[in-house]
Amino acid sequence: MKNLMFLVSLLFLLAGLAFTACSSEEASSEDAAATVVVDESKAETIKLAVNGMTCQGCESSITQALAETNGVVSGSVVVSFNDNTAEMKYDPAVASADDLINAVKEAGYEASVGE
Repeated sequence: MKNLMFLVSLLFLLAGLAFTACSSEEASSEDAAATVVVDESKAETIKLAVNGMTCQGCESSITQALAETNGVVSGSVVVSFNDNTAEMKYDPAVASADDLINAVKEAGYEASVGE
């Protein structure tokens, strides 16, 4: 019975340590992804051609990925499943077209600069 109590105590201790480690990793990754303030007066509009979208859930995933990209003007991302495009305003001093394309690729889709 003592061995069982010891094992249960050990499991709770290890679970607590694992939770603490995960929580501190999440906090540090949130700090690392600090948002850069975008000067909207310098913002340009870009339209990306996006391949691989199969539903409106894909629109949401791409919208979120681009909205979280530093340099993108808040609330400016418009993704269209029907047109296979993503359009947004961004500050070229903060983000490049390649940064935006990479954000789409990291979300699991292909993208290129459209017309």
